[in-house]
Amino acid sequence: PVPRAEGAAQPAAPAAAAGAASSSSSSAACASPSPKEQACSSAATAGESATGDVEDVQRRMEAQAKTLGLSSARFLAVESSYYEQELEWRRDRLGATSVEELCKSVVMENTKLGPDTEPGRVRCVLVLVQYVAKLNKEKLIKAVQSMEAAKDLPALGKKQYNMRLLEGQTCAELTGFTHNAGQTCAEL
Repeated sequence: PVPRAEGAAQPAAPAAAAGAASSSSSSAACASPSPKEQACSSAATAGESATGDVEDVQRRMEAQAKTLGLSSARFLAVESSYYEQELEWRRDRLGATSVEELCKSVVMENTKLGPDTEPGRVRCVLVLVQYVAKLNKEKLIKAVQSMEAAKDLPALGKKQYNMRLLEGQTCAELTGFTHNAGQTCAEL
């Protein structure tokens, strides 16, 4: 078992079986230790992400969490088979109180935006989704519209949004992580 790193930098040792499903990549999951704390935990498996090994990923994420004032963030190294396990197993592994606390991060892209789109429009957004819930694209579009309105941009109609999962190399370049490789702590 890998020791849990809570709060400030207590580096977690790599998992014995060295990889937010690939066994050679880092993985991440998000859980709140309790509803009161509403803290996000990230897990990384021993292996390499798009930008480095597990310890490098953990250091980057701890630094980002500290910068954002997330004092209760926890980072865990987990087994390469983490994403092959049932949600109940993952809940226990992360120390969450229920599977409802487990979430995943997905990067969504508005594919309707062209290269000549006015500056400030939200092209990509990181969304945290509970494993037991479905992504509501209508709510996502409203959230993106609100983000743009906060930048004093004129409203676009719903047909100007086509939010799709950003996949592959483009996602890895944007986030610094491969598929199932990390829980980012910054707005994209």
